[in-house]
Amino acid sequence: GKYGGSELTQDRSNNVLTALKQEIGSRTFTLVNSAFYAKAKLLPGLSLDINYNYIKKYNEGNSYTNPDRRQQTRFSDGTVSTPAGASVGNENLYTGFFNNNSNRQVLEGILRYNKVIGEKHDIGAILGYNQTKHYEFNSSAKMKGLVDPSAWAPSAAIEKFEITGVDGDWSTLSTFGRLTYTYDRRYTVEGSFRRDGSSKFAADSRYGFFPALSGAWNIAEEKFMENQNVFQSLKLRGSWGLLGSDNASGNYDYMSKYAAGDFVLGGMQNSGLRVTKIANNSLQWETVRTRDIGLDAELLNRRLSLEIGVYDKYTTGILTTPSIYLTMGTAGAPTINGPEVTNKGI
Repeated sequence: GKYGGSELTQDRSNNVLTALKQEIGSRTFTLVNSAFYAKAKLLPGLSLDINYNYIKKYNEGNSYTNPDRRQQTRFSDGTVSTPAGASVGNENLYTGFFNNNSNRQVLEGILRYNKVIGEKHDIGAILGYNQTKHYEFNSSAKMKGLVDPSAWAPSAAIEKFEITGVDGDWSTLSTFGRLTYTYDRRYTVEGSFRRDGSSKFAADSRYGFFPALSGAWNIAEEKFMENQNVFQSLKLRGSWGLLGSDNASGNYDYMSKYAAGDFVLGGMQNSGLRVTKIANNSLQWETVRTRDIGLDAELLNRRLSLEIGVYDKYTTGILTTPSIYLTMGTAGAPTINGPEVTNKGI
């Protein structure tokens, strides 16, 4: 089909459809998500879970200038015109391709132990290991000047217009554990820890340790609550803990970043490298400390649930990139552990 043009003689306004279809092409997305797991019972109450997950993503496609958009037809008399901003010559036709490739591997092992001693002592423990590795590679190329609009392969163009490519990776390594003890279904104490390592930080500050403690009193199980019919469940709880995050940091923010650039030496232009981001070797985990105490209740034969709590959340070392003086030239500011934020409420 043809793209319709304005019926006014001197009007070269564009057909909206030609603007939407300036480029045409195709795209293919492939996803492979595989998981393998095994579970073994080692001893009474002791089991081992091993999980492995592999995710592969591949996104590829091509695009090229739609040659038909260079002409609009006035259907009343068949007059053909060129839309405003459209170039008639083949030398301004583009063609290109792209591919985005990534894969992620996750290996996890968890050792679980559960034991009931007598009728009143319930013990549970977890010890785990997690390792994650992510890699991605993206590239694209754009060529200009198609000899024949119907032959849109990159090799059919006469001029290299834009070529880009970037790859990156990150990995984490974690060990974690948890110990829970419950006495007579009334009192529960739990302690846990995480030791997380991230490739986004320098070797001296790569690992962070994040413990947590919590406790609960199941008041409804006390003897003095046996003869009441108001509460079917009543629990007082409290907790304290630390949690780390590396999400706001780039893969290599602890290192300097460079890009190609030109400079003048001896009255002549030369090619070299320029700093685009300043390093920060002391970059470390953003840490969140939380404290809370609350009361949970169920009434009216468990048809009504109530929860009330007081919390205090304090975030330190927030990963951020501040502004930088213009006198630093083209260098970008380093990522730092900067602001602190406190959130409190009921």
